[in-house]
Amino acid sequence: MTKKEFWIRLIAFAIFACILPFVFIAWRYSIFKKVTSISLNGWGLIAILIVILFVRYVAKVIEKQKKWSWSKQIFLGILKVIVPLVCLYVGLSAMKSNIDLFLQALIVVIGCELIAIVVNPLPQWAMENDISFFKEIMKKGDTE
Repeated sequence: MTKKEFWIRLIAFAIFACILPFVFIAWRYSIFKKVTSISLNGWGLIAILIVILFVRYVAKVIEKQKKWSWSKQIFLGILKVIVPLVCLYVGLSAMKSNIDLFLQALIVVIGCELIAIVVNPLPQWAMENDISFFKEIMKKGDTE
C-alpha cells in the first residue's frame, strides 16, 4: 500500500467511523445546544466519557491482581453487570419518547460504519509494517 493510499483510506476511515456518526448524532439530538435546565449536553457526554475511561483503567488494574477477594469480586461484578444494565436503562428511558430519532440515527451510524469497515487501512498497514501491537489485537479478535 502506498503512503498516499494509506492516508486517503485512513482519512476516509476516520470520517466514516467517527466523525460522520458523531456529527449526525450531535446535530440530530442537539447535544451542543445551550440549555436552560439541567440536561445532558455535549460537555456532560465528555465528562461521562472521562469517568468511563478512568473506571475502565481502574478495573483493568484491579483485574490483573492475582489475589481473589470479595471486594474485587463485588467491584468487578458491579462494573461488568450492574453498570451496563443501568446504562441500558438510562439510555432506553431517554429515547423512549424519541424512538424515531434514535432509529434514524442508528440507520445513519450503521451505514457509516459499513463504509468505515471497508476503507479501514490499519490492519493491512500493520501487517505490512510488522506492527506487533496490531498483530496482538488481530490475534485476540480471531480467537474471540
